[in-house]
Amino acid sequence: MVDRDKIAHLQYITTGATPAEIAREVASFLCGGGRWVQLRMKDAPDRTVAEAAEMLLVPVHACGGVLIVDDRVEVAARVGADGVHLGRDDMSPAEARAIMGDAIIGATANTADHITEAVAAGVDYIGLGPFRYTATKKRLAPVLGAEGYRTVLSSCGAELPPVVAIGGITPDDMDTLAATGVWGVAVAGAIARSADAVAATERFVELTQKYFG
Repeated sequence: MVDRDKIAHLQYITTGATPAEIAREVASFLCGGGRWVQLRMKDAPDRTVAEAAEMLLVPVHACGGVLIVDDRVEVAARVGADGVHLGRDDMSPAEARAIMGDAIIGATANTADHITEAVAAGVDYIGLGPFRYTATKKRLAPVLGAEGYRTVLSSCGAELPPVVAIGGITPDDMDTLAATGVWGVAVAGAIARSADAVAATERFVELTQKYFG
């Protein structure tokens, strides 16, 4: 497993449908001080995901950042991404580890049992959610809310890898989420759909530093 300090407290999940759209939104995120990017293109073919990943690697790494690819483990390994994020219906963490080696592997969870499974599989971080309804993801799992986060995390007991909140998070939620014990937040629409993505990122960076260190 990677050092937990390598897992960013602020993570960005792309929303664009094309490599060009994604390159523009990631440029704004990096300009605003963000450093962790998850490339998510659920409906695109592997060749398009690979094109987008290759396009992002140079600017993300030039900023000292991390590029995670959602789901497409073989693509991530081929292009030299820093890791992968696996949904509940994606490749197992064990299979991904066999392909990716020491790369970062994250997993999605919605319950304490999901977290227990992910921990047993040796993942490096967990994306727990959704916090509230979000239109950026299909087949949304049951919404947790702040109380749900507290309940799930307290049920897990043992020391956990970093747990990142995800799902409809806005700047106004940062203090509430920090109090639940999560490591940080992953955001998409709150930055991508803002009038000024650079300024929105700067605000999230400021709040992340304030509440998560």
